[in-house]
Amino acid sequence: MEHQYKILGMTCSGCQKKITEKLNSLKGIKADINLEENTATIISDKEIELDVLNKALEEIGNYKLEDPANTNKTFIKPQDRISPSSVYYCPMECEGEKVYFQQGKRCPVCNMYLVPIEEKQAKDPNFKPAYSSVNLPENFKDNFGKYYCPMFCEGDKVYPERRDCPVCNMHLEEITEDLVKNQETHSHHHHEAPKVTDEMAGKYYCPMFCEGDKVYDSNVGCPVCGMDLVKYPKKKKAKYTCPMHPEIIRDEPGDCPICGMDLVRIPEKDEGEDETYRILKRKLIISLIFTVPVFILSMGGMLINFPFSNQIQGIIELALTLPVLFYSGWFLMKRGWVSFKTWNLNMFSLIALGVVAAFVFSIAALAFPEMIPHEIRGHNHEIPLYFEAVCVILTLVILGQLMEAAAHKKTGNAIRELMNLSPDEAHLIINGEEKKVLLSQVKIGDFLR
Repeated sequence: MEHQYKILGMTCSGCQKKITEKLNSLKGIKADINLEENTATIISDKEIELDVLNKALEEIGNYKLEDPANTNKTFIKPQDRISPSSVYYCPMECEGEKVYFQQGKRCPVCNMYLVPIEEKQAKDPNFKPAYSSVNLPENFKDNFGKYYCPMFCEGDKVYPERRDCPVCNMHLEEITEDLVKNQETHSHHHHEAPKVTDEMAGKYYCPMFCEGDKVYDSNVGCPVCGMDLVKYPKKKKAKYTCPMHPEIIRDEPGDCPICGMDLVRIPEKDEGEDETYRILKRKLIISLIFTVPVFILSMGGMLINFPFSNQIQGIIELALTLPVLFYSGWFLMKRGWVSFKTWNLNMFSLIALGVVAAFVFSIAALAFPEMIPHEIRGHNHEIPLYFEAVCVILTLVILGQLMEAAAHKKTGNAIRELMNLSPDEAHLIINGEEKKVLLSQVKIGDFLR
């Protein structure tokens, strides 16, 4: 008996060899595998069920035979499978435990398509899922009103009443419909990069895609995670000029109206530094200029006897701290405020809380020194001030933001270069004659060279 099946998941000659050896190792079967057509011709003495063949192929990888007369519409090609955690691995594990974070990529060793890491975990009987606020246990949907440990110390275990976790002693939290709904929304959108359209060019987006494809008109910081927004690069619009008459500038290719020469594209100029990077660089320099003196005044007293009182020193430190807080680091404070306002607590929540606590305490101690107890004063009864903590914290965070912006800048430049590789013009054939036109003017049915 002879049957021909379509092979799903075969991508290279290595796959062909593995499938051929596996099928031919089955008793009473002769298999001929065609890589170009992705087909398998099975010759057997008796009828062989398709499930038996597929079960054998599962032992060597993500391969599957499909009857052309009864196509299984639910099968998803390896390159189209989406990992909820955005983590992918080679099914052959050519590089051991190495994982990747890009869908549709091929293994650099065997050239197979990478597949979601969840497929590997599903085959491991000892695997236990790592629960989190964006990966809640399935049984939570049936246990509204009960309580769980936010650290998931006992996995998916739920508790009938509010108390402390018996493992980590944290307060248990209630399982609500909003909790499960927010987790489902996050899992659907958080890891999916939006499809970039022309309308998005020049606008800003969160690199973590916390709100999906939402864009912003300015870099106000993500209202969810607080990260710096990244600007979608604009594709530069080409300009054309005549080599002999540079005063002639047109938006599209054509002929010079003076001498008739073909117009040539004007080379594009480098845009220079990214605006966000430039602003952060300026703020870091200003912050350093004022932070260094504050740090010396605060810590230098252990080595140097300053010729002024502790009160005067505090006033000088306050004056030097104001530009750092209200100019250089004010954007960090605004992000902290937004995080508390929306209750999406993040790194900026802690930064703002620490800075405000240190600044307010120092102002109060400087204005009302008699309120400070003797026990927390210095060796010479000087009042404790923490203006240097405010300056140093903000300066270090600005430095981190600048390094992050530099990384985003390199990514943006790479994307811009790729966008500029796409042609702006095409050679259109009209009535046997060739004409150079903008690519945007090409329509379906036009003949191009």
